[in-house]
Amino acid sequence: MMRAALLGLLIACNAEPEGSDSGFVLASTGEAFPMTEGTWVADSFNPQSDDCRLHDPTDPFLYFSASFDLWSLDESSFTIENDENEWTCSLGGNGFLCDSVVKREPLPYDIMGDFVWETQLDGVFLSEREMSAKPTVILDCDGSGCNQIEPVLELALPCTLSAEVPASAQAE
Repeated sequence: MMRAALLGLLIACNAEPEGSDSGFVLASTGEAFPMTEGTWVADSFNPQSDDCRLHDPTDPFLYFSASFDLWSLDESSFTIENDENEWTCSLGGNGFLCDSVVKREPLPYDIMGDFVWETQLDGVFLSEREMSAKPTVILDCDGSGCNQIEPVLELALPCTLSAEVPASAQAE
C-alpha cells in the first residue's frame, strides 16, 4: 500500500493531454503559450534518485496510474490531477512549479504513527503537447512508533524518490 501510494503520487505528474488547447499568456513575455488541456499519459519513468528503494525497474508503472488530467485555471496557473492527488501549478515561461501535496498513511503492524508523503512537482513544457515533469517524493514518519518501523522496513527515514517523466497529450 505504501509503495502504491508513493508511486501513484509520482506518476500523476506524467501523462498526455487530450482536449482543447488553452492559450496561456506568459506574464514575462506577453506571448501565448498554448498548452493542451485534458488527459496526459506518461511516456516513461526515469528515476533520478531512490533512497526509498521503491522503484521497480521491471515494471515502473505497476503500482500507479500513468495518466493524469491537466486543466487551465487562468493565464498563469493550471491543475494536474490523477486518481490520488491534485496539484495547483504556476507557469513561469515554459516551466512550471506546483504546490506540494502532503498525505498521511497509518504505519503498518499496529505501530503508532503515520507515514508522511510529501510530493513536489515541477517541470517544463517542451511544446503544447509534450512536457517533462520532475516529481520528488519525500517519505517521512511522524509518531511514537517511527523508531520501530525503520528496522522492519530496513529503511532510513526521511528518504527521497525523484524522477524525470516525459509525458505527452493524448491524441484527440
